Amino acid sequence: MELNQTQIIVKGLSEEIDEKELRFKFEKFGDIKDFNMKSGFCFIDFVNDYSAKDAIEKMNNEFIETCKISVEMAESRNRFDSRDSRDKEFGNGHNHMGRGGGNFERRGGRGPGPNDICHNCQGIGHWASDCKNEKKPR
Repeated sequence: MELNQTQIIVKGLSEEIDEKELRFKFEKFGDIKDFNMKSGFCFIDFVNDYSAKDAIEKMNNEFIETCKISVEMAESRNRFDSRDSRDKEFGNGHNHMGRGGGNFERRGGRGPGPNDICHNCQGIGHWASDCKNEKKPR
């Protein structure tokens, strides 16, 4: 069963774009429940899924000012719940915090699993917060 999805994400926005101008461009597709603009992207939640689909169809790969934008359905708002349900169904080894490795239920949710990768040194079996190597600059 496909869910009616009403929230889209607009990516590739210029830092200088006016929030009112952007909202005006998307209001022509339907009533907006929520409009949340961030640096370089924006979440827009329409009242119905038809408006969201129409906005994607008409605005994806269009230009706003000098920027080519990408418009697509936003991922689930409650990403931890959806990730947990996918993990239980497919057994892909992600726990509720989004870290890779062993099974969350099996490990009890404490500490890194034997297959977890450190984002600092790329070593296996520990997390960056526990890394003994010198921290790499970001």
